[in-house]
Parts: sequence; C-alpha cells; structure tokens
Amino acid sequence: MKVPFHLLVIDLNKSLCCSNWTSYQRQLFLKDSLPQDRIDLLNSIQFDFDSVPAPRRSSLYKESPEAWEKRFQDLIAFKEEHGHCRVPPTYDPNPALAQWA
Repeated sequence: MKVPFHLLVIDLNKSLCCSNWTSYQRQLFLKDSLPQDRIDLLNSIQFDFDSVPAPRRSSLYKESPEAWEKRFQDLIAFKEEHGHCRVPPTYDPNPALAQWA
C-alpha cells in the first residue's frame, strides 16, 4: 500500500523525538511482538510500518495498555488538527506527545 508522504516520519537525525515511538512500533511489528489491536489502530490512521528501519529502543517505551491508548488518542487528535503524524520535538501544547511520538 502506498502511504501519503505526510504520514511518514523520517528519521533524519536519531536524536529527533518524533521518530522514537514510531520506530519502536515498527521494531515491535517486525518482531511480531506488536499486539493485533495496536496494528489495527495504527493501520486505521495509515501508519507506515515499512518507511524506515527500526533502531533498538530501551525499556522507556514499554508502557501500559492504558498509557499507549492515551498517547494514541493524542496522536489521532494531532493528525486531525495538523493533517499528519509528524509531531515536532518541541510541541508546546502537548510536550508528552512530542516525547512519545
């Protein structure tokens, strides 16, 4: 499936926060460790699982299902407002989303 460019999070610099969470989701997906319900949710917003290789991530990104759902809802709201999933590293309205996404 061809994904619109605005849904890709490009890892131009590994220090950019916007690629951390998305890379970790891709890593889980590639290892068959991402639960199907999360795959379905990410597919519902046309998340691209193949755009960039997934670097290794620390346990910082292991979170409860409730925390994951809250952040996913924040990402949906961001996409609805901005038309893309590229949360800037310094997103003042929701710094936690910037760290997560």
